Amino acid sequence: SLGYTFDRAQLNNLLGGSNVLNRVSFTVTGRNLFTFTDYSGFDPEVGDGDDATLFRVDNFDYPPFRTVTGRLEFQF
Repeated sequence: SLGYTFDRAQLNNLLGGSNVLNRVSFTVTGRNLFTFTDYSGFDPEVGDGDDATLFRVDNFDYPPFRTVTGRLEFQF
């Protein structure tokens, strides 16, 4: 995650002297952005469950999705 908050003084410098905002925050969060492996199968996290018989068996499950989400918050 990466985020930043602009306080009232910073907003006054950016938007001019008379604004109604006290604070603006934004955050960007990324999950599963990179996979560093030499595994040639579909999912590098094979056999990660509780069943010991599935160790190193690729069950053809989809790998975890790569997601990017954001948040924008305004305080008046």
